[in-house]
Amino acid sequence: MGSVNFIAQIVGLLMGIVAVGVLINAAIYRQIIDELTESPALCYLGGILALFFGLFILNFNNAWTADWTVIITIIGWLSVVKGVLLIVFPNVYLHLSDWVRKGDAVMRYMGIIYLLFGVFLTFKGFGLI
Repeated sequence: MGSVNFIAQIVGLLMGIVAVGVLINAAIYRQIIDELTESPALCYLGGILALFFGLFILNFNNAWTADWTVIITIIGWLSVVKGVLLIVFPNVYLHLSDWVRKGDAVMRYMGIIYLLFGVFLTFKGFGLI
């Protein structure tokens, strides 16, 4: 259970901090997504990073259990899929992400969801709940 807690701490804190940034600066994060979609090099780098972190997570936790730790496994697999899509089919992935750029409301909803997951994972990872 140690590696799962460690991953939950890292992923939870990362998600929470990014979520606060999105909630405070939704327009800037939408601009970041716009710039990412215009740069093949940044798209490729994002794919490499997503694939790396997804494989890293799955190397330490790839368990389909009926408890909270399955969230870590799902995040790992989603990261692997995102990385593969960004590397192999960047245009398809970028078209799928068009809905995020529709407005600040979508960014705020995503920020709230990320914040809730981040807080949950952080608390679980540190053993506070």
